[in-house]
Parts: sequence; structure tokens; C-alpha cells
Amino acid sequence: MYERILAVWLHILSNENASDRELAAKNSAIVKSFLSHIDFLFPLCLKSLTLRLSKSKQPIEVIPSAFLDADHLQILSALFLRIANGLISSAKYNVMDTDFDSVLQTVLTQCDFVVDFITGLFAVIHPQQVSQLVLTFIRSLQDAEDSYYVLERNSDDPYHFMGFLSCCRQLRIRAFERLVSLPNFVAVNFPYKYNNICQTESVSRLSWIEQSIPNGFKSPIMDYKVPKRHWLADLVIEDCISIAQKTSETILNGWIPKQKTNKSAKGKSAASSAFRQRIPLSKDLIKHEESIAHNAISIIYDILLRKNALDLRYQRKEAFERIVAMFISPLILGTTQAVHVISKMDPSHKLRNQWLLCVLCSIQEAPDAALRNTISSLCSQDVSFLQLLRLDFLV
Repeated sequence: MYERILAVWLHILSNENASDRELAAKNSAIVKSFLSHIDFLFPLCLKSLTLRLSKSKQPIEVIPSAFLDADHLQILSALFLRIANGLISSAKYNVMDTDFDSVLQTVLTQCDFVVDFITGLFAVIHPQQVSQLVLTFIRSLQDAEDSYYVLERNSDDPYHFMGFLSCCRQLRIRAFERLVSLPNFVAVNFPYKYNNICQTESVSRLSWIEQSIPNGFKSPIMDYKVPKRHWLADLVIEDCISIAQKTSETILNGWIPKQKTNKSAKGKSAASSAFRQRIPLSKDLIKHEESIAHNAISIIYDILLRKNALDLRYQRKEAFERIVAMFISPLILGTTQAVHVISKMDPSHKLRNQWLLCVLCSIQEAPDAALRNTISSLCSQDVSFLQLLRLDFLV
């Protein structure tokens, strides 16, 4: 019955052919009513799925092997998409309200219920299907931020523009905080067991002079398991670094970009009269942006690295190396792309030091084979990587 409730609610929203603004106006009551009762409907839906799958009487598994049928997965995927859009809409039209903090807290609480539902699905169905739902939800939030940035960048209200972007980023950060705190986070990612680099007898060993990968190279970690190994760790680290980079660029620039056009001009003269106007960031807005960037990097430093380093289950050197190997590739690649931002920060800035400590820890603790593979992939970006190493030595 509860699965049918979700399907009917989704059917109502999916059959609307109006534009986004009209859709938000007509169905605001439906969206708000569902989101306000999401703490009641999602647990019941999870219970319904659990009871349905428990009839098979399969033994308890560390990684569930049960798969939902295509209809169930299609409904859940579309449902997560609609919920993400509903959360964005709830925040979008209340950004400039005096009680926006309470609205944002309500939206973040509703996001928690969505992530709790995902956490329950990890114990019920195969991670491959859960990964599709996680990617749908996170990418919907990211697409909303990117599309709004393109369409509203030149809006007349830049503070509304910044407030909405920060709301989208805080929703993703809150979801990542809950996901990386899963007790079985490592098991969900299926960490590789890195061995010494495999090479054929006809191929000479790599050296510091010759770093090109030959055609006869055999990767020690190639397999065809689904979901893709390290999928959740890659998603979290890539998005957290992206959020930290974008917010840091805004802080370093110290102003909000705005396009202003002379209304008295027409045609080509109007286009030629457009000019850039810089609106300086207030101190409160700078502190707000700094807190977002700091929270994004803290997920990597405090939860992914420090928490797992202190976990009693991973005290053996081999176990912790396999965990760090999940983080090293997206962490180094993402930081290399943001090295131009890090180099402009104050050397004593807490965010800069914590960011570089993440890279330094991963380089020190990662297996040699994982580090070698990551460095080999950076051969075309050697300048940025050398800058990153130079910054690490200064930490």
C-alpha cells in the first residue's frame, strides 16, 4: 500500500506539462505535504520492501544480493529526482526570508530522512541499485546548482544568487556526512587489494626516467564487479573538493560577479554597453562561505582519514593501506586541479593546511602500487602536480 502511495504521488507530478514556475505554483501543496510527512512515509516504504524481500528466506549476507525489479527501481529513481527538486524549490523561494535559517534547517532535516532511507536500502538490496539512487539524488542537487549558476548569474539580486548556491552545497555536504558515517562504508566500496605492479617478462621495469606505461602492461586491479569499486568514496571526495574549490574562489575574489546592461541602449549598442560590476562580499557572507568550504574538507580529513585511522577494525597496516588506496586517486587528481586556488591562500589558513594534510597523509599511507598508478596518470599534468608537492612540503 505504501509503495502505491509513492507511485501515485510521483504520477501526479510526472503528468504535469507546465513550466517549472507554474509547476511549483500548482503543486507546491502536494510537494510540501509529501516532504512534511517524509519521516512517516519513507520508513513504512522501507519496511514494506524489507517484508517483501524477507519472504525469500535467504541467509543474512554481509553484502545483500537481492535485486528489485525494474518497475520498483524506476519508481524509486524518479522519486529521488522529484524529492531533490522539491528540496531545492523549498529553499529557492525562501532564500531572502528573515527566517531562512529555520527553512534551511527544515530542508536539511528532510534531506536526513532521505539519506536514512538510503542507509536502510544498503542492508536490503544490492549496492549496485543503491548506487543508482545515490547518484540520482546527488547529481540532481548538483545539476540544480549548475543550471541556476548559468541562468541566474546575472540576476538583479546577487545575494539571493549566493544564498541559493550555498543551500545546494549544504544539502550535498549534509548527505555526504551521513553517507561516509556508515559503519559498512568500507565494505560498500569494495576496496582493492593492491599488490606489486604486474608486468610481462618482455617489458622492462618502469624507472624515474621512463614513466610511460607500455602496451603489455597488466593492471593488478582490473575486474568487472558492480558497482564500480570505490564508487562512493570517489563521489564524496570529488564533490567535496569541487565545493571547496568553488567557495574558495569566491572568497579569494572577494566579490560577486554581476552583469549590468544599459537599459537605454538598444540592439548592438546594448550588448556593447554591458560591463562588469563587482559587488563586494560582506564579512558575514565570507565567514559563511568559509564554513562551507571547511565542512567539505573536514569530511575528508576528519571522517574518511582520521576516523578510519582510529577504527579498531583497521589497525593492521595492510587494512589501512587498502582504505587509503580508495582516496588517493580522486584526492590527488581533484587537488591538482584546484592547486591554483590553494596557492593563493594564506600559508597559515586553516582550510589550506587541512586540505594539504589530507594529500600528505594519503601519499604517506597509500600502497606503492596505488601511488604509482596515480602519479602515472598525472604525467600530462606534471606542472600542477609539482606545484602540489611543493605546497605539501611547506605545510
